[in-house]
Amino acid sequence: MIKRASDGLTVRFGEGAAKIEGAALAKFISLLNEYVGFAGKVGKRLRDDKVTELLPTLDLSKRADFEGDKNTLPPKLQKLEKALKAISKERAFKSVSTRFDEEHNLWKSPTLRQSGRRVLHSLELASSAEYRQMITKYRQIEANLEPPFVVEHVKKVSAKSEESEAEDEAADSDASAEMTVEEKATRRSKPSSAPPIASPSRRTRSGTPRVRPRRG
Repeated sequence: MIKRASDGLTVRFGEGAAKIEGAALAKFISLLNEYVGFAGKVGKRLRDDKVTELLPTLDLSKRADFEGDKNTLPPKLQKLEKALKAISKERAFKSVSTRFDEEHNLWKSPTLRQSGRRVLHSLELASSAEYRQMITKYRQIEANLEPPFVVEHVKKVSAKSEESEAEDEAADSDASAEMTVEEKATRRSKPSSAPPIASPSRRTRSGTPRVRPRRG
């Protein structure tokens, strides 16, 4: 179904207008569909689609991304905290912070919404099957996700159509040739409409010239 949907389509992406089509486009659409499915499952746990879209871009997926001492925030979590603060007004976050769990020596990123609902990203979430699958699928399609995107429809002529067109052209050519032969034959058999050529005239008794038609 995906292959049929991608037939006749070309997708251009990025500032350089790179092109993806054919089998590569069908594969991309398939992986994108899988990514969206897993991202939807992660989104149900986070309860915030914007945060869900943000996480794959930071590649927070390993234990090392959450480990560190209580005085040093891991680099990827620093980026996450900065990104969450940038959208805090849009998403109605009441507070954005990171906390250190001394019992497990791991950092967490709890974000509190105005409604009191908490958005928490931690190693527990990053270790879940749906989160890992989301990150894996994102890595496979990441290179083709650079905007802007332009979808072009490409008209394809099938081999059968080309063969049919060639047969029609050949038939038209044969018909034209037959018509030419028939026209020539008709012209040869059609009596001439030119007036008869008169033979030298003879005078009658009355003195009036008499015209005798030439035979044959």
